[in-house]
Amino acid sequence: MKTKMRKLKISLAIILVAVISLCNSSFIYAKNVYADNVILPPIINQSFESDNGWQIEMLNGTLDESKLGYVSENAYDGERYLSLCDGEYVLKSTDYITIDGKDNYFFGIKYITSSLENFCKIEIETFDSLGNLISTIAGEQTSPSLIDVWTDAQVYLTANESVEKVKLVVKIKAINGVVGIDYAYGNKDIVKTLFGASISLKEGNSGIRFTGRVDKAVYDGYSLNSVSVGILLIPTNYLERVGEFTLQGVSSESGRAIIADKWSNQNTADTDGYYEFDCAMQNMHVKEALALRISARAFIKVTIDGVERYFYSDFNVESNSRSIKEVAINLKADADTYNKFDALQRSIIDAYALGELPQ
Repeated sequence: MKTKMRKLKISLAIILVAVISLCNSSFIYAKNVYADNVILPPIINQSFESDNGWQIEMLNGTLDESKLGYVSENAYDGERYLSLCDGEYVLKSTDYITIDGKDNYFFGIKYITSSLENFCKIEIETFDSLGNLISTIAGEQTSPSLIDVWTDAQVYLTANESVEKVKLVVKIKAINGVVGIDYAYGNKDIVKTLFGASISLKEGNSGIRFTGRVDKAVYDGYSLNSVSVGILLIPTNYLERVGEFTLQGVSSESGRAIIADKWSNQNTADTDGYYEFDCAMQNMHVKEALALRISARAFIKVTIDGVERYFYSDFNVESNSRSIKEVAINLKADADTYNKFDALQRSIIDAYALGELPQ
């Protein structure tokens, strides 16, 4: 590993059922931005106003282009953004975006709304090499978010071998106010949060650990810059409060961002083609914390020309959230795995599965 990695704990006043104590220090704030160019240069940070590269249609009437406003005030990235109102719209990228089949990608937009009743929705149309439409992958409709706060709408795509091109489709409802679109972005999904979690089976040291994975070629490619990876950890019941599950959101609430200090697959990384790393929520040795679900999201942080940029993994609340009790119950249900532990470890699993501390 060419770049020295260090563990950095963003210690926040985390209240895990008012029982888990964590150390305190100053908050670390970082703007949720996206890297300039890894895989998809035609769309990364591309404004909707640039190069006339976006087709805009109005679904409930005739589009009056004179009412499309480009606003410079309060833009997320400091540039002008597109302001839409009084209608429902579809925005579609004019040109195809070429991708590498069999890989995972994410696409999104940065938007803002003046009404909780309005929304954005991202879709991806996939095509073969001849331009034939294969399928449409739709993201979830955005949930109501704080007005006047820049938010992401995203969709994730796992491309099969026949998919060679995509187009980005943005559906917008702006009936009861204004929706502003700052820019669109897309990238290869270079960092992942693996399914599930593991727990500590040491006496008196209850904790839960999640695993991330980052593309080795991409990480090594950033080795001349300041680069690190880590995992955001937050109580699942806080997710609705933070808005975006990003470093900025977590640092405004109760949670932790932990930078990994080593690879867990150091000896096999060359063959694997990726680096794997573990980050844990510790100091959970109280009964009330055993059933508390913790959510995890991996990220990679790169500093380019003095600017910190973050890539975040896909996040699914069911796949990437677990409690110590849940993990213990699953371990007990898997007899082959359970029987590989010694008697002391099994007694700890048994206690956690009941929501109790080991005696």
